[in-house]
Amino acid sequence: MFNGRPLAPFELGAGVRQGDHLSPAHFVLFIEPFLNFLRVKIQDMGSLCGSSTHSVISFADDSTGLLHDLRHTKDFLGFTVVLPFRPWSAATAPLRLELEQLGVEVVGNSGRTKLLGIYYGPQLSNADRLQHLLAEMQARCFLWTHRSRTLRGQFSASVCHVPATGFQDQVSTLISRFLCKSKSNIALPKDWWFLPPGLGGLGLTPVSDMIHSLQVHMLCKVILAARTHSIAGVPSWVEPVIRLFDQAISPWGQDFDILYAPVSTSPDYAKSHRWAQLEDYWHSVLFVWNTRLRKKLARRQSSFDKLSIPILNNEQELFRPSDLYQVCGSTVTCETLSVFLRTLQHCRSTGASACSNLLARLHCFLGPLKVFPIGPAPTTRYFCAFHDWVFDDTTLEELIVSRIRSIIVKCINPVLPLSRLGLDEGPPPTM
Repeated sequence: MFNGRPLAPFELGAGVRQGDHLSPAHFVLFIEPFLNFLRVKIQDMGSLCGSSTHSVISFADDSTGLLHDLRHTKDFLGFTVVLPFRPWSAATAPLRLELEQLGVEVVGNSGRTKLLGIYYGPQLSNADRLQHLLAEMQARCFLWTHRSRTLRGQFSASVCHVPATGFQDQVSTLISRFLCKSKSNIALPKDWWFLPPGLGGLGLTPVSDMIHSLQVHMLCKVILAARTHSIAGVPSWVEPVIRLFDQAISPWGQDFDILYAPVSTSPDYAKSHRWAQLEDYWHSVLFVWNTRLRKKLARRQSSFDKLSIPILNNEQELFRPSDLYQVCGSTVTCETLSVFLRTLQHCRSTGASACSNLLARLHCFLGPLKVFPIGPAPTTRYFCAFHDWVFDDTTLEELIVSRIRSIIVKCINPVLPLSRLGLDEGPPPTM
């Protein structure tokens, strides 16, 4: 709560809030049906204008009833409901009786309603109001939790490309102004800001590393969603991502084969035309994945992982070693490979020499497969999403934002200003 009202994440719905005169829900659910009811119920009582009868003038929730005979006023009052702010008592009983005789519907002391989003009743206690408030807050928290776990509710930096210049520079400037009010030589160098406290630093996280960890975590969510829903169909927010990966990696591979792609250029600097279809966001995410996370990848691939690892950098429609075994049989030779390549219309080099060179390049993929794996394959699609991704003994399922940040952050011990202390050499390594 802030200034007596829920914060934006706790607001239900969007647009104009309940109680506003232009609230679409207020008009559609209440005013419009009520006006249609009046037109049908009292169509013969309205004001005559030529051959037409008009019973209501309305704009938004402002309504004016029209009668050609004021003796029908009592019929109009039958649609009026009176809910008192104070409980009816013996002193106010005559007033209640007069209103009922007039034709107005009068609500008793036990009546309750919702006025501008707040429950109200003549005898509604504070405890009852609290129960209504708790139920509403529970609904808001449930909705907030749902949004925070979906793509719509994620922090904008995790789903939007944030260029290295611009926003990041502004945040860095704010940090500098907060930490160092003075521009003199006694200001703490930036190298010490991001150094862990155990090494004498402040332990801050660089803005770029914080953004990269959020974005890589989003990539992990996409991979896990593909694992969970590979047979029944992936969620609607994952499907366009996989389709984009498939277009970008073509003709080298399919869908999650891009996790092995050599995306070595950042969209903020030297952008590679090869990965232009990824656009800036996923180009940046896969750049961080390839250059900073895959370096920490533990070599724990199973035989099935080695069989489905993407070959890349070829246009012979050979996406992975399993494709080679499928077209060449249990033994891959130059002769069997040449026969397959002749069936491809766009393949020009089909001779024994070309096949021998191709197999020499593929030896790093075929060599580790000493024994062909036997048994059911883990999956029939999205092969690379099911690979055993382990980074520094942390599996993909365990990669939370803070763990990703600890993997990609590089801390360099700054040089100590020993000259200010009158020392020429640093302390011994054993110190």
